[in-house]
Amino acid sequence: MLKDKIVKIIKEGEGLCIEFKECKNEINKGVYETVCAFLNRNGGELLLGVNDSGEITGIEKDRIYSENSNKPHVHGIINPKNFTPYPKNPVIAGVFKQIGNADDLGSGVRNLVKYTKLYSHREPEIHDEDIFKVIIPIPQGTMEATMEATTQDERMRKIIEFSTVPKTAIQIMEMIGLKNKEHFRLEILKPLIEKKILLLTIPDKPNSPKQKYYSKK
Repeated sequence: MLKDKIVKIIKEGEGLCIEFKECKNEINKGVYETVCAFLNRNGGELLLGVNDSGEITGIEKDRIYSENSNKPHVHGIINPKNFTPYPKNPVIAGVFKQIGNADDLGSGVRNLVKYTKLYSHREPEIHDEDIFKVIIPIPQGTMEATMEATTQDERMRKIIEFSTVPKTAIQIMEMIGLKNKEHFRLEILKPLIEKKILLLTIPDKPNSPKQKYYSKK
């Protein structure tokens, strides 16, 4: 998501499809409730690290965690490679098992490990105490890299939509708000041409002053 889009959302304030949650390091109950509400409607924008007044408070850089009340069995940190799974609610688990709509025991822990490693390249810490806690580590650079990748994706989407009708390089530069021609040519235009995302109107004369670029949607 681009910085200017985030700023715009904050200025608009909270509404039916916009929610702010001030959770510096914890994914709290309100976050889950908001996600469920969005899923039951038409989606929305959820910004973490922003309070109800629209003030950016930020989140911790090295971790986030989630907590929930619990009846512990392990009483300590769960080792995903060597643990005995058990149902949190045996009665409900039994009902869903009888109707054939129950996940395998232990699949929740395995999925936490699997998807956390895809996100942060490290395993989560799973604490089975009176408070069940999952700590997701965020290595330095992960958030910045994620934001940068999202920015590039958003920029590419804009260029593709803008160039359904052939445009000059200057027109594309102005549309995405860039002024450095060399940076635009080497870092943006050239890769899009090499990947055949943008095509040339005069392919046999790539350096023609009359050259324009277009996309195929």
